[in-house]
Amino acid sequence: MEDKCTPSLSWGYGLSPSDPTQSSDLLAIAWDKSVILMSLFDIMGDAYEMRSDITATDDAAMGDLETRQMKQVGFYVTESPISSVQFLSDSLLAVFFSGNAVKVLDTEKFLAGQL
Repeated sequence: MEDKCTPSLSWGYGLSPSDPTQSSDLLAIAWDKSVILMSLFDIMGDAYEMRSDITATDDAAMGDLETRQMKQVGFYVTESPISSVQFLSDSLLAVFFSGNAVKVLDTEKFLAGQL
């Protein structure tokens, strides 16, 4: 990792490599030579089943506890350090490198799993 490497974040919406049939909220986290793709999932459950890694809010109309959880769904590794990332549209992520180089990636084509 380079000395002046800082993380870059971008929120978007689109398909993930782990589930290419359903769009979801996505968070792209770029740091050094890799991009990690996180997905935000809705989970319904009972208040007694809550875990410390899940945030929860009461929805009186539904009568149940609605929760959201983040999970790493994919990653992409480059040969050059990344300066920033930005979602352009659904499933399209622009990756900016030093020296004015840009790659546009389809989030569905990321490698599935964890880095």
